[in-house]
Amino acid sequence: MNLLNSLFAATLVAGLPAVSPAQAATIERVYTNQGGPACQLSVPTTSSQVRPRATGMRNEGAGNEFVICQFPSNGTPFYKAAITVVTIDGNAHDVQCTGMDGTQLSGTIYSTKTSATGSPGTPKFIYWYAADFQWPSAPTPATFHRPEFSVTCVLPAGAAIESVYGYYTDDVGQ
Repeated sequence: MNLLNSLFAATLVAGLPAVSPAQAATIERVYTNQGGPACQLSVPTTSSQVRPRATGMRNEGAGNEFVICQFPSNGTPFYKAAITVVTIDGNAHDVQCTGMDGTQLSGTIYSTKTSATGSPGTPKFIYWYAADFQWPSAPTPATFHRPEFSVTCVLPAGAAIESVYGYYTDDVGQ
C-alpha cells in the first residue's frame, strides 16, 4: 500500500504545473466626479448665484464666491489631483484654488494655484502633485500624505468648476 501511495503522489506532483511566486502589479486609476455634486459653497447662503448644474458648479452671479470640492478616496492617497475650470460667459477669468492635504489631527499643508479658465467647451486643468505638499517626512512612493484631499477656490462670476480628478495606483496582484 505504501508503494501505491508513493506512486500516486509522484504521478500527482508530476502532473501539476510549475507555480511561480505571485508578484505585485499595480494599475493606474482615476477617481472622477462632475463639479456639481463634488463641490459646494464654502459659506452656504441663499443669496448666492452659485449652483450645481449638469455642466459643473457654476457661478451665475455677479461676484466671487468661495467653493470647496471634495475628493473622496478608497483610502489610497493620490499621487496627483486636478480640477477643470471653464468660462460660462465667454470671458477669461482667473480662478485661484488652494489644495489641502492632510487632516486636522495629522496636520495640513496647503498649495495655492491660479489659472485662467478655458474657453467655452474647453476646460483648463489645474493640477496638484505630491511634490506640491512638502511634508517633513515624505511618503514613499510619492503620494499625498493622506487620502483626504480638498480644493477651495475663489470662483469668479462667469466661471465654473466642471470636474474633479484624483489619480492613484491600485494593487491588483499578478
